[in-house]
Amino acid sequence: MSEGICINTKPDIDFDGYFQNLAMDFDKVNELLKKDDCDLSFFMFSAEDFEVDMASKQDSGATEEEMKAFADNYDKSKWEDVAAALAKLRKALNLVRGYGEDCFEYGKEEFTTDLEEIIDELSPHESKKMQVQLLSA
Repeated sequence: MSEGICINTKPDIDFDGYFQNLAMDFDKVNELLKKDDCDLSFFMFSAEDFEVDMASKQDSGATEEEMKAFADNYDKSKWEDVAAALAKLRKALNLVRGYGEDCFEYGKEEFTTDLEEIIDELSPHESKKMQVQLLSA
């Protein structure tokens, strides 16, 4: 997927952390999480995926106006309220703890640690009006 994952917020807050371990196993583990009704890709923004989706839309004959509307909606759809994001991240953490080591190419403990750190970073802001996305970088 990517080399790392960062936290992006509205309003903008500077968070420490570049979560490489989470990124390295994200796709594989998120497929398992989806089966357990916990899709984290909902608020994961990837510039690479965005470019592929835009090219596909353009190839389908979309007008310039449709392309702009698609791009605007794409960005808006990748944001989650911080409380809802935390609920999903906590659920994911609990599920991941129950997965076997064989579900992780780069290490269950490392993946779990990254999830814990993201939750720790966001938790103080849980009651605030804030939006969050995971940014694939």
